[in-house]
Amino acid sequence: MKSEKNFKIIGTTADVAVIAYGESLQKLFAHAAEALVFVFADPDQIEKTEKRVIKLPGTDFENLMVKWLSEVLYLFEVKGFLGKEFNITSLDKNFLRAEIKGEPYKREKHLLKTEIKAVTYHQLALKQQKGKWKAKIIFDL
Repeated sequence: MKSEKNFKIIGTTADVAVIAYGESLQKLFAHAAEALVFVFADPDQIEKTEKRVIKLPGTDFENLMVKWLSEVLYLFEVKGFLGKEFNITSLDKNFLRAEIKGEPYKREKHLLKTEIKAVTYHQLALKQQKGKWKAKIIFDL
């Protein structure tokens, strides 16, 4: 199990679960994106040279979490953009707006650890405990 300050990674053979933490929902969503990138890439190799703005509609916070992380994954897989810093500028149960700082993927520079096929709803849980937020998210490898 690999652990960072704002999340921990729990691995199995076919998927990886992460537990993300945040003092607010915005921080929780940002830390979940950091965890996602940490699973498939080395964040220390990513520089903040470009910015992307993401706007997503949703039906609830769980739906937005899956859509948000799927968008971060899409940016890498389809657009070749690796995010490093995630700032959620607007969030309610029906909408998320975020700014992502990072850089284009370069095979000679960025080490990829594993391939993530999808962000899943399986065992997805967002909870507030003692004034802090916690989310469990499973990535299909």
